[in-house]
Amino acid sequence: MESSNHQQHAALLCSPGMGHLIIPLLELGKRLVVHQNFIGTILVVPSNTSKVERLETELLQADAVLETIELPPPDISGVANPDADVVTRIAAMMREV
Repeated sequence: MESSNHQQHAALLCSPGMGHLIIPLLELGKRLVVHQNFIGTILVVPSNTSKVERLETELLQADAVLETIELPPPDISGVANPDADVVTRIAAMMREV
């Protein structure tokens, strides 16, 4: 059996509409990196539905401990009207992700 000396890599998904749950996810990622010697990546699927969510996404990207990859938002034009309310658009995004 070959020995493994490489670090474990955790990829955490920040799904659309997570809002206030972004900060706890960021803290979980930091703890995995700092205390468990993981490599950490946060995958962000922006919903562009709130200013606060955009600011939290920018906070994630500014963090030096974790790599952040912003994924393109899913195309929901065929399943949700552009004038639909926020909850409907986020639900459509979650189905497409």
